[in-house]
Amino acid sequence: MAVLHCSDDFLKQKIVTKLSQCQYALPLLVPDPFTGDIECPLWTFRQIKKTWKKTETRDGSKVVTMKSMPICKAQTPMVFCFRLGSLSGSKSQLINTLINDHHNTFFHRNCPGSTKSRLLFDGVVEIAWYCPAGRSSDTFTDCVAFCNLHGDGLTYDKQLKIMMDKSSVNVVFVPTLKKDPLISKLLKSPNLSLFSLKILLRGQSK
Repeated sequence: MAVLHCSDDFLKQKIVTKLSQCQYALPLLVPDPFTGDIECPLWTFRQIKKTWKKTETRDGSKVVTMKSMPICKAQTPMVFCFRLGSLSGSKSQLINTLINDHHNTFFHRNCPGSTKSRLLFDGVVEIAWYCPAGRSSDTFTDCVAFCNLHGDGLTYDKQLKIMMDKSSVNVVFVPTLKKDPLISKLLKSPNLSLFSLKILLRGQSK
């Protein structure tokens, strides 16, 4: 992230394009380390193209259609994943199993070279796309975008508001529904009734 923050616009686009070519998640919301302002560098996605096979049923038969287009023009459902509080397991690692079980699309604590310090990474929302191959083993039948907030969602109100408003499904990872009053208050917020909300409980390590 330090290199990205220090780069000019052309280098940022080059970095993001290379990340996509290596099948890594891309920065979607990036907080300024000095002002806290949120940047959404969608223009860096302009050279990125995705190809997938959509499967649908027509007249009782399965029809597979190949699609290929710049990802910035693709209209796909978006799943936003975030955590509230501390978890024993890795949220990013779990999301990776849905996108590609053999590749760390989202960087997480158990990746080689990972450290406890996530300097400049907390508060960043990354995006990656699941692109089905038209096989029966596909997890989804069409392209799906997965967005992942790094860090505790209780700390990043701006990112939560932006992403929960734009996403088709919001997936919340919480250690418990009872012990933390802040978590309980957020989950009971009337604003959440506007969204499709899924809750996954992952207990804290002892």
